[in-house]
Amino acid sequence: MARGWKMLAYALGFVLRPLLVPALFLAAWFFGQKPDALLATMVGVAASWIAAAALIILVQQKTRERVADVTARYEVRRWMLASLPVMAIHTAFMLMTTTDVVALALFRTTADVGTYSAAARLVALVAFIYHGLTWATGHHFSRLHANGETAALKTYVQRATLWTFFPSFVVAIAVAIATPVLLMLFGNDFAGAFPITLILLAGLLARAAIGPAEQLLIMTDNQITCAYAYGWAFVVNVGLCLILVPLWGGVGAALATAIGYALASAIIAREVHAGFGFPVGIWSVVRQRPTAVEQATIVGISATLATGSGASTTLEAAAHSHSPFASTAVQTLALADGGKAHALVVRDASTAIIGVWPMRPHRLGKCIGVLKSPNDANFETDGDPVIAPGRELDCLRIIADSMHKRALPEGIVFAQNLSTSGPFHDALQKLDRDGLLHLRGLQTWQRPMLVANPGSTAAQYIRASLGKRRLSSVQSRLRRMRLKGNLAFKLLRNTDALPALDRFIALEATGWKGAGKTAIKQNAGRERYVRELCAIFASSGTLAIGELTLDGVTIASGILVDNHGRYSFLRTTYDQAHAAVSPGTLLDYVLIDHLLSDRNFKLLDAGTDSSVPANSLLFADHAERTDVLIDFGRPLKAECAYTLRMIRGLAKQFLNRRSQAKYRSKIVA
Repeated sequence: MARGWKMLAYALGFVLRPLLVPALFLAAWFFGQKPDALLATMVGVAASWIAAAALIILVQQKTRERVADVTARYEVRRWMLASLPVMAIHTAFMLMTTTDVVALALFRTTADVGTYSAAARLVALVAFIYHGLTWATGHHFSRLHANGETAALKTYVQRATLWTFFPSFVVAIAVAIATPVLLMLFGNDFAGAFPITLILLAGLLARAAIGPAEQLLIMTDNQITCAYAYGWAFVVNVGLCLILVPLWGGVGAALATAIGYALASAIIAREVHAGFGFPVGIWSVVRQRPTAVEQATIVGISATLATGSGASTTLEAAAHSHSPFASTAVQTLALADGGKAHALVVRDASTAIIGVWPMRPHRLGKCIGVLKSPNDANFETDGDPVIAPGRELDCLRIIADSMHKRALPEGIVFAQNLSTSGPFHDALQKLDRDGLLHLRGLQTWQRPMLVANPGSTAAQYIRASLGKRRLSSVQSRLRRMRLKGNLAFKLLRNTDALPALDRFIALEATGWKGAGKTAIKQNAGRERYVRELCAIFASSGTLAIGELTLDGVTIASGILVDNHGRYSFLRTTYDQAHAAVSPGTLLDYVLIDHLLSDRNFKLLDAGTDSSVPANSLLFADHAERTDVLIDFGRPLKAECAYTLRMIRGLAKQFLNRRSQAKYRSKIVA
């Protein structure tokens, strides 16, 4: 487990051994052995030894792969001292789960034992979540503790606590609701098991309330402390069973078990807090707020959510906005959000603007309020905010402080399209380690790029990226279009490109974007903005529009920005009447061929992610980007938002894979 070999650690004991038991039992019966309890016991012991032997062999093999040419040394005393407390922990827990039944058998009738056993079977489902999180987190605890990463260990433990308790709570509620119906499956005589079920559920939730803290102690060489907790819990459990079972039967046994679980959890939580310096109980994790570092140095500094024209003016006034696109960021948001621009504006003690992060209020799943940065906020290849050089840490600390003081009530930022390296990324990672904010990675994806390679020609690049079959298919489509008429490509620049903008807007309105009411022409404010933006780019010498025409009629068009040989796609469209030959792909093909022949060309950004099938074929290079959820002290809300985004992301990945598979088969055909 300490090396993260989870499948190896648990597959043999929890998968192979249960499969071996019936297999060996049936084999013994087939060869003439009497199928009785003795045979079942012998088969169980044999299956355990086989699984253990297989585990030893596989662990030795994997270890040799990691540390070859090393003489094995066996420290029996050290291993016994480490393993005996762990054995004591599991022994005490197993005894706690059987003491109640034994006590019932001693003091009550067999009917009471049966009723209690039915309730215990129903609540077992809740324990699966606890055990699952324990298996998944143990090796991370060991790694973080060994590396001395205390802040990261605290963050990971508290997140694991949230992920253990709340799913367990939901399952417990579901089991409690379904219990009357499920008990009817056992028979009418089992209705009395309902209160027993509720008490046992409360005990399991008490255990889940500290998350995998038990595993934290074991994996950090504190197993004796954990054994001490379970030893006391077992003693109390036995004493309560002897007192309560004769009085109240199954209810008394359930109370004794639940109190034993709660006592063990309380002792473990106290020992973790004393030994590691941070709380692990769900009651502490939920209400905890990260403390802003260097509080005295940021008094009077604030981050505010500017709206409307004020946000646009603020962004344009930022002296450090060197990007040619930065001054348009909030205007883009204004058009996309019904004329209400939003930006997170960060000022230092002198009230000077040191950072502007375009974003707007958003509701995940229509119920969880967050601040969301749009994908294309800056019309750039990343979604990082505009921050004065060298002030990234200051900027994030100020935002965190404003979140903690509830000046920004959302408390969570859903940031899209961030770069995975650079000063802003480093600042986020540092404050995450310091505990000032918590990062939850949603997805990391590849943004398709085309990077100039002086060592290869355009033809070589295209052949390598597409492959022989797809290249042949694209060239076949070009030939088919040329048979229909005069197929031509032109790349218009600056003021010469402005007439092509009219054709682009008209063509887009006739296609699928027009049908979906998302075309530029269908929004007067957006059309005015796009025209003004392109006029600005044309006057600064950075506008380019690529057109693919058939007999002088545009069938595909793309708006680009050329920043000294670094091209970025802003928007593309094509004629739906020629969709069978994929005019957009043909435009990309001839554009790439044209740009790679230019000695000043450096790179072309596809403007989308690699889930767009055509981009994953034509653009061989990629830049890594990531979407993250940044929690500024709202752990419960952040966990709910994270879960919603992960579910949505998985569904989107599934649909994208299907789309890519269909597109690849289509382009080959």
